[in-house]
Order: sequence, then structure tokens, then C-alpha cells
Amino acid sequence: MIAALEPRLLIVEGGAHEAIVAARAAFARTEAERKAATRPTAGCLDAALAYARRGWPVLPLHFAVRGACSCGEHDCGSPCKHPLWQLVPHGFKDATTDLETIRRWWSQFPQANVGIRTGAVSRIVVLDVDPDKGGEESLARLLAQNGPLPVTREAATGGGGRHIYLCHPGEGQYVPCSTGNSPRGLGPGLDVRGDGGFAVAPPSRSLKGDYGWR
Repeated sequence: MIAALEPRLLIVEGGAHEAIVAARAAFARTEAERKAATRPTAGCLDAALAYARRGWPVLPLHFAVRGACSCGEHDCGSPCKHPLWQLVPHGFKDATTDLETIRRWWSQFPQANVGIRTGAVSRIVVLDVDPDKGGEESLARLLAQNGPLPVTREAATGGGGRHIYLCHPGEGQYVPCSTGNSPRGLGPGLDVRGDGGFAVAPPSRSLKGDYGWR
């Protein structure tokens, strides 16, 4: 079993895959921040500012326009979930906690979705569980082998899945991003957002639905 308040290294049976999962909750949120990021009328700007005040670098993402991604690509592979290149040409590397920059971004694109940069810079690792691809089954197998995850905050994704937010173990430790079926993946439908990545955050809206804290 994973002990509370103690980072652990989860190693999938066979030693072929590994992912660092922190065993303390990442979300010691104040009530004001919780309300700012979760109330139904809140825009992504409100949430982005609240995240930035916690030290979590954020970035604007593309958004839905007439049932399609604002990037304009008809075959967009990640609609409403990828960086708004007009504002962040270097993608997640341009994520910031500077409040004036964030306000300027959303003044130009008020409908932009919001992403949080993951990894050591924000002390956040996200497990992305996609039930349509077998993510819940993969997670169940992982926990059966390694013990339960700590109690922490989750976000419902627009597609009916969930993001499990955990603490990164800190500087000097590397938590790679991975997809479920990649060589270092944890299983079908179970992705990791760690160093070198970002997660779509509430209250972003995809073509399939809204993101929201649970």
C-alpha cells in the first residue's frame, strides 16, 4: 500500500515500465481558489489566475468554434486540447505564472481553454484515465500490483474520463510523459502527464463536454 505523504516509485510488474506517483495530495486548495476554479460561471481566465497564484504555470489552449477546433484544421488530432500557437509558439514551454501575461493572453482570446504545465516545475503529475480505451481496467491492474493511490483531487474530462492529480517528487527526479501503449506506458487508456507535458484543466470545454473538479 502506498503510504500517505510519502513519495513512492511505482514499478509495473516485469520491470519494463515505471512511473513515479507521489502519495500525497497535490491539491491543498484554499476555499476561495476552489470556488474560483470550479463555479459554473467561472471562465478559464479566473481558473488560470488561481492556478498561477499557486505556482502552477498555465498556458492558453485552442477552443471550440461552431463545433470544431479553433485551429481551423478539419482533421485536428487533438481538438480544443492543444496550445494556442498564436500566443504560445513554443507550446507548454511558454507556460507562465505571470498574472499580467495571463490576463493579456485571455484578453486576446477570451474563449481559450486552459492547460497546466506538469512536471517538476509545477510539482504535478497527472494520470489520464480514458475508459473508452480500457483505462479503468489498466488502472485497476496497476493498483492491484502496487497498492492504492492516495486520496487526491480528480477532474472529470470532457470525454467522460478522469484526470488524477498527484504530486511530482521534485527536482532531480524525472517523470516522463507516456501514452498507454508506448514502450514505457502503463497500459491501454492510461496516460501519464509529467515532465515535458501539460494537462487540460477545468473549466475547459472540449467538443465532447466540459472539464470539472470532483
